[in-house]
Amino acid sequence: GETWKVKALAITPNETSATDGSNYITATAYKANTAITAGRTNNSSGGTAFTVGITEAFALTGVGKNLEVSGANPFNVRVAKAGSGVGDLSIMAEFERMRI
Repeated sequence: GETWKVKALAITPNETSATDGSNYITATAYKANTAITAGRTNNSSGGTAFTVGITEAFALTGVGKNLEVSGANPFNVRVAKAGSGVGDLSIMAEFERMRI
């Protein structure tokens, strides 16, 4: 099957969500079940607010083959919610075709 390499990711919040210690979200990108980004959170313990319409880079922590995704190892983004945390996010991804 085809293999693609994740080149860049960005997040654009579709709503503003302040930092909070009990009501927050954490978004993380994965290759299958392996995280390829640090979690982006608005938890008041180490996170920052999400501001509607402000696009920010979603820093890749994976390198080399860890960024290669395919049907067997799909790319996905998971959002974990704590309390009444709300997170309406748009994710933009850039890929490079590696193999067919």
